[in-house]
Order: sequence, then structure tokens, then C-alpha cells
Amino acid sequence: MIDHNKAGQGRRVLARCYDWILFTIALIVIQIAVEYMALAVAWEIHEWLSIEQDIHSLIRHTFPVPDLPILVSDEPVVQFWAKMMFITPMVLVFLYELALVALCGQTVGKMMTGVRVVRFDDGQLPGWGRSARRWLALYGPMLIPSVGWLIVLVVYVVSSRLDPHGRALHDRLAGTIVVAEQPPNTAG
Repeated sequence: MIDHNKAGQGRRVLARCYDWILFTIALIVIQIAVEYMALAVAWEIHEWLSIEQDIHSLIRHTFPVPDLPILVSDEPVVQFWAKMMFITPMVLVFLYELALVALCGQTVGKMMTGVRVVRFDDGQLPGWGRSARRWLALYGPMLIPSVGWLIVLVVYVVSSRLDPHGRALHDRLAGTIVVAEQPPNTAG
């Protein structure tokens, strides 16, 4: 085992906050784009339905036949976009954190606070497998409705306090540790 310059909990939490802020901004932009696309699709469906209803009315007046059903409903489109709004953030968070931690050992928030994720045993980059385990252990419980985020917060704080190296549960399960790249700024 090597000697680690472990990152303090404050820097780690600040890094996570920076990541969430950056990610929230990105999700707002994505949400606006997705809603714009959904609106455009809904407008096209509306236009098509208007044409279909006009044709339906013309046929009904020309040939006395029973009512023809309208063949297109916007309900599946609405369901699709609702699912996309739930799935997209999780997939993007997964790709963002997984790729950056696996390849660089840092997310943008970690870069801003001068901390890095490394393998606990040798200090090297975590790689894909450890990064995936770390992400699943951290974000998996958040899928529990209403209380998932609270479970993650409590487990994160309690487990990092109990570990002699300050590692949270997701770091222990992945065999990683968050280290400081440089000592904290103590100049006043």
C-alpha cells in the first residue's frame, strides 16, 4: 500500500457540488432542446392530424360511410419524451463521471478543487471497471424514489468518517481513494 495525500471531505463535497452545478446547467440546455424537438414533433403531428381530419371530413361528406378513426395519437410521442427526460440525465451522468474518472481520474469539479480519484492499492488511474463500480455504488441508491438521495448522503458522510483513510463506501467498494493533487491553500 502506498502513502496517500487524501483529500479532505470539504474539497470532495465542493467538487461534487461543482459537478452538479455544471451538470444542471447542461441538463437545462438539453431539456430546452428536447422540449423544442418535442414541440416541433407535436406541431407536425397536429398539422398532419388537421390534414387527416380535413380529408376525413371531405370523404364523410362525399361518401356516406361510418366515421373513420384518426390513425395517429400524440400519446406515444409524449410517453417517449417523458421517458427520455428521465433516462437522459442518468445516462449522461454515468458517461460523464465514468469516462472522466476512468481516463483522467477527475471530473471537471475535481479538477477545479484539485482532487483526483486513484486506485487505493497503487495510486494509478482507476480504469473502467473500478469507475463503473464506484458510480453504481454512489448513484445506484438514488434510483429509490424520494429517499435515495438521502440514503446516499448519509452513507457517504458516515462511511467516510468511519474509514481510517477517509474513503466513502463507494470508494471502498471500488478500491479507490480521492487524493489531493496539491495541499490545500493555507495562505491567508
